[in-house]
Amino acid sequence: MKFAIFTVMLPEWDIETALEKLKEYGYDGVEWRVTNTSPQVAGQEPSFWGNNLCTVELDDVLERAGSLREMSEAAGLETAALAGYRTIDDYPAVETLLEAAQIMGAPLIRAGTPRYDGSVHHDKLFEKARSGFEKMAPKALEAGVKICLETHMGIISASASAARRLLDGLDPQAVGVIYDPGNMVTEGYEDTKMGLEILGPYLAHVHAKNGAWVRMENTTSGGHPWSPGHHSALDEGIINWKKVTDDLKAVGYDGYISFEDFSSGRTTEEKVAFNIEYMKSLL
Repeated sequence: MKFAIFTVMLPEWDIETALEKLKEYGYDGVEWRVTNTSPQVAGQEPSFWGNNLCTVELDDVLERAGSLREMSEAAGLETAALAGYRTIDDYPAVETLLEAAQIMGAPLIRAGTPRYDGSVHHDKLFEKARSGFEKMAPKALEAGVKICLETHMGIISASASAARRLLDGLDPQAVGVIYDPGNMVTEGYEDTKMGLEILGPYLAHVHAKNGAWVRMENTTSGGHPWSPGHHSALDEGIINWKKVTDDLKAVGYDGYISFEDFSSGRTTEEKVAFNIEYMKSLL
């Protein structure tokens, strides 16, 4: 297996610093955060999803793709993925990411599936997403780049089962799944080996983070005291990464594990240094 970092976890580092540090700590690749930074957050303190300095702007990604590839390769790093934030039915954005990934030598891009909040029936959201993947799959094949959804809480593909159902029957050379066990602490948990078996040929990439539920003060009548989403260190949360890595090996996965660590107990550089050594110790 190979190791990358999703640059969303490096908000205070610029791109040059990130590449330098990934090279220093022995990473194989980099997964770029690709989105347009809101003007409202520009100038704020760096943060994961706000003013993230390690972001490639979607509007500039095609213009920068060649130089980013050169910079990455100069650091001995592959472009493991381009992680976008637009949904699959935003066809111009998906096409832009496919073109940029082709230039950068990235094997996959991330495209989102609809959020589920109860206001629209699941089946309508499913049909919309399925139609998007069907429409974009031929373009992915033409580019030689997979379009991948992620197992993520709050959307219609929170579990491995849901992700497989959404993509089933489409060419796994064109579409795939980013498997994220840490997200499944909140929603979508299935036994990891079973989930990986369910994904089968659609398993394309793995995100590594951890999390836990925490008990909150129950201040309202009928309120629920448990809250998800606490970002834990890789070796401290609910997910047993030793089991996950064993299960990945059991199904023959040899692709990237890309770290996406939002915990606060270590500095960014400490996490970058610790996570790769910890994961290597499990393999």
